[in-house]
Amino acid sequence: MRFTNLFAAATAALAILGAASAAEASVTLSNTPNGASIGSFGNPDSQTYGQVFTAPITGKLTSFTLNLNGGVGSLYGGVGEWNGGSSYTTGAGVSNTLYQSAAVASNGASAYTFNTDISVVAGQLYVAYLSVFGLANQPPLTAFMPLAHDTAGINYFVWANSMSPTSSSWNYHFDGGDAQFTAIFAEAGAVPEPATWAMMLIGFLGLGSVLRHERSRVRVAVA
Repeated sequence: MRFTNLFAAATAALAILGAASAAEASVTLSNTPNGASIGSFGNPDSQTYGQVFTAPITGKLTSFTLNLNGGVGSLYGGVGEWNGGSSYTTGAGVSNTLYQSAAVASNGASAYTFNTDISVVAGQLYVAYLSVFGLANQPPLTAFMPLAHDTAGINYFVWANSMSPTSSSWNYHFDGGDAQFTAIFAEAGAVPEPATWAMMLIGFLGLGSVLRHERSRVRVAVA
């Protein structure tokens, strides 16, 4: 019985510790469609469409989502550090490529989500993009990208024609809105919330009480 009580208390304490370590802050950047769209995306027109955004926290960009309302055969997604400002500046582009996916099928209207798991720094600008640049055997199809209302942290829409999305100077900008966009972040080394600390304290106090009780019983038995 004593072992059962001790094991139960230890298990509860470990469970609380696990919950605390998993309690990392998650932040989502997202906007809502405004009914407009921009096109046409794909060969031989605009081969890369991107959305510039500001990282809200230091940690990981775990995923991003961009949308198209038509298919282009295949495409890939990527993320790069953006060398421009929070407002569009001519000649801005990617200073460092952080993520680029393999090609995925694009046969119709779809939301394209890429699990990136890359490090980002709060306040720094990045661009998430869809591209068909360099893909062979593209069908003569084009698609439109739905636009969305302005949202803090989602800065401006950009595109690159006939150049790699890793270029340091895209030279293209669209001021009619932002792409419909979602990005999910996980904060690095998050501190557990006050309620979690309280649960941990209760758990450790309970474990300490069981241990003291067991030591007391051992002393009585020896006497």
